[in-house]
Amino acid sequence: MRGLIIGRGADLKGSKDAVVGTSMRYRGLVFLAAGAMTVTGCRMSPVSPSAPEGISGYSAPPIPGHALAGRFGSSGTSLWLLSASGLSTSDDGGLHWSAQTLPNNVTASAIADVAQVPSRGLWIAVPDNSGVHLYRLAGGASSWTSSLLVPTWPAGAAFAGPAGAVAITPGPGSLVTVAATIPNGTDGAFSSLFTSTDDGVTFVEHAALLDSPANVAWKHVMFVSAQSGLVVVGTDSATLLHSSDGGATWSPVSLKGLPAATRYYLGNPVIAGSDVELPVIGLPSGGVGASLSLLTSHDDGLTFDGPTGSALDLGTAVNPALAYRGEVIWAVPSAGGQIFETGDRGRTWTSVNPAGLPPGVTIVSLTGPSSATALIGIVGCPGFVPNCWTSAYVVATMDGGRTWSAV
Repeated sequence: MRGLIIGRGADLKGSKDAVVGTSMRYRGLVFLAAGAMTVTGCRMSPVSPSAPEGISGYSAPPIPGHALAGRFGSSGTSLWLLSASGLSTSDDGGLHWSAQTLPNNVTASAIADVAQVPSRGLWIAVPDNSGVHLYRLAGGASSWTSSLLVPTWPAGAAFAGPAGAVAITPGPGSLVTVAATIPNGTDGAFSSLFTSTDDGVTFVEHAALLDSPANVAWKHVMFVSAQSGLVVVGTDSATLLHSSDGGATWSPVSLKGLPAATRYYLGNPVIAGSDVELPVIGLPSGGVGASLSLLTSHDDGLTFDGPTGSALDLGTAVNPALAYRGEVIWAVPSAGGQIFETGDRGRTWTSVNPAGLPPGVTIVSLTGPSSATALIGIVGCPGFVPNCWTSAYVVATMDGGRTWSAV
């Protein structure tokens, strides 16, 4: 997301393949099948992709049959795909793809994470025993530059190998952060954070401290500024930490307005104008009647309150894909069948019953006022687990989510 074998990908603007219940090393989705498939009982039937009506000029993903095979991730409307053939990127939610030439001696399998902001550049991270090699292809440039980021681990860190997880997160302006993580015991982790205010040309390290509350699995990272940052941590994604010194120290965030649910998990914080919004998924006992709430911070993430508007009833769908574009937010349950849309950042919502949107929605990208793309990930097991297969493809809408067609 950052290689997950199957599951949820990153779903918010400014974030990437953050997978609920999965550590930061699993950023993205791994798709193994060469063709998009659907399941009818235990039978597999091919999907025949076609260009969405009214849209022209498509270029297919770099996989025969328009299916995505490999490791896939997102950042806003930018998508990336790592496969046996290398790295490909899309600036428009998967409608068009471009093959990228990797730096010398770098293979796709060695890349731990990818991030892209079309106006700023492309970054890839390759960890090894010497540290994390961060490569940057600036916007309009034809050659890569590189930096070696060497994490400093606490004296109590027993793990001596390369970073097991690396997360590149572009922030506002020219801010970009790189978090490198190693395991610490059964459930813990040490994460060393590198911050750059010049799009990754130079970095400052904020090393992990032995007694930090951030010594657990990091799920989502978001910085409002070079000094103010947030991370969602823990195996249950239920704790939010804030830093006011660029990631040197962390402290728990006060969250008011949490859902009255037995359990909940936190999504990726998102910059919304001058505020920060935090999605919260409520998980009541029995797994029925899950809800989506939005909490808001007016102080760069130091405190949150809410919820904004009424909570959405998600039914049994507990992992909606979220997409942001200004005041507009779409929430799409992975099971499909319904889209929740708001034009006022969650104060009021409308429901759309989409035609042509299959189940298995993992990532949604808003590409315009009424246009969007969605990544459809599907998995099937024709009787035995070793024979399971996965695949993915992109669908698009031009009418506010009412009708969808495969790209």
